[in-house]
Amino acid sequence: MTAAAPVVLLSRNVYASLHDGTRCLVPTDEVDVRLITHPYGGTSGLDPVRFPHVSVCDTNDEEQVLAVLHWLVRRHGARRIVAVHERMLLPAARVRDAHGLPGMDLPTTLLFRDKVAMKRAVAAADAAAVPRFAELRSPADLDAFDWSAGRKVLKSRWGVGAEDVHIVASRAEADAVLASLGTGGDGWEIEEYVEGPMYHCDAVVQDGAVRFAAVSRYLAKPGDFAPGSAAGSMLVDHADPVWRRIRETNARVLRALGLRDGVTHLEVFRTPDDALVLCEVAARPGGGGIDRIVERAYGCNLNEVAYRLQSGVDPRLGDDAATRPARGAWAVLGFYPDDSGASPAPGIPEHRHAALGIAEHTRCDTAGSGPQGVRHCVDYRDRYVVGAADRNALEARLAAVRSAYRSAYGGS
Repeated sequence: MTAAAPVVLLSRNVYASLHDGTRCLVPTDEVDVRLITHPYGGTSGLDPVRFPHVSVCDTNDEEQVLAVLHWLVRRHGARRIVAVHERMLLPAARVRDAHGLPGMDLPTTLLFRDKVAMKRAVAAADAAAVPRFAELRSPADLDAFDWSAGRKVLKSRWGVGAEDVHIVASRAEADAVLASLGTGGDGWEIEEYVEGPMYHCDAVVQDGAVRFAAVSRYLAKPGDFAPGSAAGSMLVDHADPVWRRIRETNARVLRALGLRDGVTHLEVFRTPDDALVLCEVAARPGGGGIDRIVERAYGCNLNEVAYRLQSGVDPRLGDDAATRPARGAWAVLGFYPDDSGASPAPGIPEHRHAALGIAEHTRCDTAGSGPQGVRHCVDYRDRYVVGAADRNALEARLAAVRSAYRSAYGGS
């Protein structure tokens, strides 16, 4: 190992997520990694040579996470903390600030985690249009909105994966949601519902400058996930004028929030009158297979870049990262489990994959296992990475994949 001091990797995902096939995405050959993980798949298949130092705790318990982080810094001299899961960003930032460690500090992290603080900062810098929004501390806060002017969105200020998002059409519906949530404190916000499709921009920031940015269109709004439906993303062609506009919006937003180094995932609405309106932005790689289509098109693994940047080593983007053309057209299409209770079929037969342009298939048998079934917007049972020569051919292949999946399984 060449590192003078250990690097802590705070992982909330399964151990396999630290790899692309057999290739480890964490720079264990360049830094001395101390892994913090959980007992629910966090050590399944663990390589003790790459990860000889492992601490296991309940990553749902922030006090446990903080205790282990402080211990590794104080007793083992850790000098960097790597965290790429949304829910691990704040604990990592708190410990960095407590010990004067490099990386994203707490004030910056709060701007990416707290959706109210985020929109305030973006609006103050005039970096992007934002929907009308407000803190939601009590039912009285609903009075400031015109309930005859369309739907509203009630959501957690700290939510992940479109969890805890409620779209309401009336004040009565909003009151009912608040009553069920027991809203209080600083946990919720209300904002105007924005019509139109959604796009996302997945970027790499180094030394305060955007080094790489890929633009995609969501195949369905993340908040619209439901049993038996499908969702995903399609990369936007560089010739489409919205590609440049979204990249420019992304750069302004990240500058307004003060990020120095990291991988980000920005979401915007494109309204019927062609305006771009910020939904939110996260300081971590996008989920649900977005990393897979970005790597297929651009040769850039966003998770690997995030691990390397936070570990303090060269992200290996290449000098042409900002202008690199896409290699073909790519999309990820995921299918949510239905709520019939029937045993799931195996999906599209593998012998059909090549003809349909399917480059990758991922299956999750625990999808839909939450109390209300589908747990979040990337809780797919089957996920397919689909490629083609151009956008028109890709859209035809996506339609064919949907049809083949319905035939094999009965999903939509």
